[in-house]
Amino acid sequence: MTKISFIIVAYNAAGSMGALLEDLLAQTISHEQIQALLVDSASTDATRQLMLDFAKDAPFEVKVLDNPKRWLASGINVALNAASGDAIIRLDAHARMPKDFLARNLSALKR
Repeated sequence: MTKISFIIVAYNAAGSMGALLEDLLAQTISHEQIQALLVDSASTDATRQLMLDFAKDAPFEVKVLDNPKRWLASGINVALNAASGDAIIRLDAHARMPKDFLARNLSALKR
């Protein structure tokens, strides 16, 4: 079974990130295959709290991490250091994904 480390690095994305987190919950693969790494880049809005609330209720592993340098590349590195998956997928906090997005990516990796 392939595990995916799913990375979101965000700064002041509370208004849009909730939709992406809902999309992550709706994925068709087993929850055992998902590790969510949510990286907050010192947001000044409710982004970090949204991440913490999601982590508390998610049916899969979620880590909320800090990116004090605030640069996107630094945040990606923070997440990569915490990743334990066999594959890594990163989306921007404003993105959306269909419910079979992770399944299709796993299928492509197998091919």
